[in-house]
Amino acid sequence: MHKWDKFFAIIIFIIVGLLSYILKIHITEQLTSDLLTVASIILGFTLTSISTLIGQDFTKKLRNEIDFNTVRRQTQLQTLSFYYKNSFLLGIIIIISLVVIRFIPSNRLFKKFFDSFIFGLNADNLYISYQLIRILIRSLLETK
Repeated sequence: MHKWDKFFAIIIFIIVGLLSYILKIHITEQLTSDLLTVASIILGFTLTSISTLIGQDFTKKLRNEIDFNTVRRQTQLQTLSFYYKNSFLLGIIIIISLVVIRFIPSNRLFKKFFDSFIFGLNADNLYISYQLIRILIRSLLETK
């Protein structure tokens, strides 16, 4: 991922996590269902967009261009694969966390921290998905 995207993801995670903890926003059964739906849709988008990009001239172009906005010297296609990997892993972690949260008693301090953690992960997942959508739109515009 790009340096500034990692930075923004960390900042978003911290801000959303702290805000949800300070404002005492808890994950209810209905919210769990809604968050599972959102995470599943984003996971489906991630998998579908990978298949959309496979074999396009855009990905061939990314394979040949060096990405200078990363810490390691790598191609832009490798950077794109890190975005996809992070989005996929976040989706799986969110889904597992939302299942686990149902077994934690609601009056525990740990659940309050866990709720904030899940809100932060969801915000990061939306941010990374937004970045992937921007890349996908750019690929569609460049192939015309």
